[in-house]
Amino acid sequence: ALNLNEDFSAKLNDPGGNFSHSSKEKILLDDIFVWPDVKYVRGDSLNKQKITSSKDILSSVGDFKSIIIYGDEKSGKTTLLYSYFKELVSKGYAPVYLNVSDFLIKKPSDVAGKIEKAIEQIYKNSGAVRQFSREKRILFVDDFDRLKSGTGSLSIFLDEVNRHFSSVFLTATAGFEVANLTSTEAVAALSKFDGIELTKSGQKLRHGLIKKWCSISPINSKPELDKRIDEVESIVNVVIGKQLVPEYPIFLLILLQSSEQ
Repeated sequence: ALNLNEDFSAKLNDPGGNFSHSSKEKILLDDIFVWPDVKYVRGDSLNKQKITSSKDILSSVGDFKSIIIYGDEKSGKTTLLYSYFKELVSKGYAPVYLNVSDFLIKKPSDVAGKIEKAIEQIYKNSGAVRQFSREKRILFVDDFDRLKSGTGSLSIFLDEVNRHFSSVFLTATAGFEVANLTSTEAVAALSKFDGIELTKSGQKLRHGLIKKWCSISPINSKPELDKRIDEVESIVNVVIGKQLVPEYPIFLLILLQSSEQ
């Protein structure tokens, strides 16, 4: 079995901010995570524009598909990668996570070096990761549209990555257009990727998050819990209805934290 380093384990459970609850001083991602919805925005998927749960996308790992996850700033892209990472470790895969916003890539060995360093930082038994077949190795790449060496180095990066990993998940800011890249090699490399976009938290997902938040309190009965959920939900719905905050989990958590006070 793979063993994660404590620092990386803590990172995977980071809810994206320093949140606390009247019944728990430090809120972890596991306490409040609800799988967000996504829609297909590119690729040959017949589900184009169909909204689906982001959890269902994980089944594409077995088909060795690669995916770009688009989303606004603070929409939850990194949190989704962390949740995918945990899910795949539990299913017997060896995932690797990279944030490439500070990567300067000029040649394939630069990429190999970064991957090796990441494996050392993530796993206590990093040697075990290298024993996994390519089919069981999955790469998560955060902020790939902010690659420090520029999108021209994307094809070098992806060529090297594809030698070692069967599926690659990239995140990019909403509005990043593959077709607009000046490097034809980069366009060709990314044309094989499906594209999904994080959608805003609708009523059902908001309810799921509020229920998890309210369940952190020691509540004695279901009617008591339901009453608390209704109270909090009505406050949140008023704020959302007035479009005072973006409808993404991190902003809902800020609202929920202030509803405690």
